[in-house]
Amino acid sequence: MEFLEKKQRLVLIQVAKAGPGGTTLSELLELTYPVLTRETVNKILEGLYFSSLINVVRDEGEVRVIASKSVRTSVMYYEYYVSSVTSLLSKLKDVNDKNAVQDILIEFSSLLNRMLFYGLTNLPELYLPEMAEFLKGIFTITGDKLFPPVREDRELFLKLIEKYRGKADSSALALILKSAEGNSQSGNTTSPSQSSGEQHQG
Repeated sequence: MEFLEKKQRLVLIQVAKAGPGGTTLSELLELTYPVLTRETVNKILEGLYFSSLINVVRDEGEVRVIASKSVRTSVMYYEYYVSSVTSLLSKLKDVNDKNAVQDILIEFSSLLNRMLFYGLTNLPELYLPEMAEFLKGIFTITGDKLFPPVREDRELFLKLIEKYRGKADSSALALILKSAEGNSQSGNTTSPSQSSGEQHQG
């Protein structure tokens, strides 16, 4: 499974956030400056266009870039799940009862599985590496507190994925989780796509 590089995801997500009307090229260049040069953005847009992830139109003399509906939907669900996880885990700081904490962690594990399964079936090349970076931040903040329930539930989840969708998909999800957990503990910033040697070049 190939993942989009971080700079490709940055551009694509900015375009998606503009909604169905898209964004002008000049606006996109402003949003991505100074991280990306005009030349880099144009090259990325070319790759995304020929991958059918964006559409490019002329609107009153201005070039307008529009993310595909599937891309916008994927980003929408990503933001929804990020908000849900953040809200759920924010409860941990106010809970002292051991059983209540365990309930929250179990709910987190279930939510995590839903997040990953959605990403597996909806633009995984965009969604999964973004989710890995988000989870890395979560695990960095919470430390070992989240690991036991996630690991216990993860094994069953990955076995079901392998049984019904195949070894490749199961391995891809396992890599995402290990990358997030491993990076939070070791400080390694290698992305899942870099770890696997599989990068989408557009």
